[in-house]
Amino acid sequence: MTLRLALSLCLVLSACAAREVKPTETEMDRVEAALQATPCAARIASLDRHFYYRPRYYAEEIAAAKKEGRPPRSSNRVTSVIQFDLVPAPAGRAGERKAHAVPPHALADADGGLHGAYHLEERELDLAGCVAAVPLP
Repeated sequence: MTLRLALSLCLVLSACAAREVKPTETEMDRVEAALQATPCAARIASLDRHFYYRPRYYAEEIAAAKKEGRPPRSSNRVTSVIQFDLVPAPAGRAGERKAHAVPPHALADADGGLHGAYHLEERELDLAGCVAAVPLP
């Protein structure tokens, strides 16, 4: 009986660990609303929009990765910061929106793309090279 209980507990814990943590629809809506207030993302509907939580890296992992010549593996996610990649959608279709558990590294170098972060608690948008529109009184 004890062995069966231990095995059941292991299965439950492994199922919890395998859960992917991605931004919610509501969080992505908040990011898109902030982006639409900028001149740089006025045509957001024509862009593929990729959202993911900011990865957190521990110093030991960064040091090990440098020593081994590989990119660091994140330890977990900073769920108060959503990073995003906006890239032109292929011709003939509207842009799509997708949440990711892991940053889509292939998009970081996409031509014509916008990359940034949105801080959920502070409601601040970081979009390099773009100034947010001034809210009307």
